[in-house]
Amino acid sequence: GKIIIFPVANPLAYNVKERTSRIDRKDMNRCWPGKENGVITEKMCYSIFQILNRCGCVLDLHNGNDNILDTPQARLYEGRYADVRDLVEHLDVPFILLRKEPLENTLVGSLLDKNIKAITVELGEGKRITYDYINKGLKIIESFLRYTGNLSKPRIFESIPIDDDKMRLVTAENSGLFIPNIQQLGEKTDYLGNLITFPDFSEKRIRTPTKGHILSLWVGGVIARGELLARITKD
Repeated sequence: GKIIIFPVANPLAYNVKERTSRIDRKDMNRCWPGKENGVITEKMCYSIFQILNRCGCVLDLHNGNDNILDTPQARLYEGRYADVRDLVEHLDVPFILLRKEPLENTLVGSLLDKNIKAITVELGEGKRITYDYINKGLKIIESFLRYTGNLSKPRIFESIPIDDDKMRLVTAENSGLFIPNIQQLGEKTDYLGNLITFPDFSEKRIRTPTKGHILSLWVGGVIARGELLARITKD
């Protein structure tokens, strides 16, 4: 087999540590399969897609959003889950999030429309790369290469499928300094961390009504009221 790697598929956005290009303000993952005569992000998508269109299987590895740390999680429209179920079983990812509605013009959706097995995996934090999440990413890549037959024999892994309606979004009730429970990211708990509010400097433990797996967590620091603290399952 042949392995094709794009270490940074969107350098225009990556180099300024933003999701969109400052040249055309386009989000690359809403521009697939691209346009030959479009703006620069659409042209980049078009050029890359001509290569990916000849592949048998594609892994789309993303880092997370700003100030949010994601435990490894595959994301997919539930209507396409059956198309990649065997891939998911061989991917070293603990969770798969299934959206009720498809997103428009994503890379994975465009590839699946061409009957090319593809999946998106989110992990880590936006704008920052750590050795811990590099190592986790490499394990995911290794399992993917085993599945494709490019690296030794495939292994079976168990992922927990999670529908949209089984997710709880927790926002900050007050502004303050948030100290996250990073140690239990990905684990089942009801404890998200502590919030120190200003100006009285009172400290409160932030808990959810029931235990669930923390999929995404604010990395810590000053947070404003209403901002996202965590995504946690409603187990």
